[in-house]
Amino acid sequence: RRSIVTSLHVTQQRRVTPTNSIIQGQIPRRMIICCCEQDAYHGIINKSPFLFQPYAIQSVKVTAGGQSYPAHPFRLDFTNHNFLQAYVQLFQALGLANDNRGNGITRAEFEASHCFFAFDLSSDSDDAGHWDTIKDGTTSVEIQFGQNLPTSGVQVIVYAEFDSMLSIDRNRIAHFDYTA
Repeated sequence: RRSIVTSLHVTQQRRVTPTNSIIQGQIPRRMIICCCEQDAYHGIINKSPFLFQPYAIQSVKVTAGGQSYPAHPFRLDFTNHNFLQAYVQLFQALGLANDNRGNGITRAEFEASHCFFAFDLSSDSDDAGHWDTIKDGTTSVEIQFGQNLPTSGVQVIVYAEFDSMLSIDRNRIAHFDYTA
């Protein structure tokens, strides 16, 4: 597997992420999305870039190859503690939902400072080592915010994980299924 990290800036005046095609080409197998304050992202010394707050997010949706994940976007309300769907999906997308182990993020931490939205974009749900065909398309992220963002704006950080294949032919030449 290979991974990339990319980001998208949302200005203070916006309540929804700008129209984007955050990834073009191969559709990721898994995506994890979080938000941090723009100043912290760019290294302002008195702000932590590891504080991933929910910023009153009302809905999160990923569109990959024309298909929406989840099929019905989460309807979240962090002020009334209505975020359990997204919290459970974090465990499901990481493959931890049916195991007796965790990721170290409690519900209180998820709500306050570790707000990660995870999406499993593969067609097999159990990640049991099956071959999944690699698909090409455009992947976009849509987040709706319920209140004004900080004055510097918010940086949406996207971690995407892709399936890859490495093969070595009889002449001992390595071949990749992607270009680096």
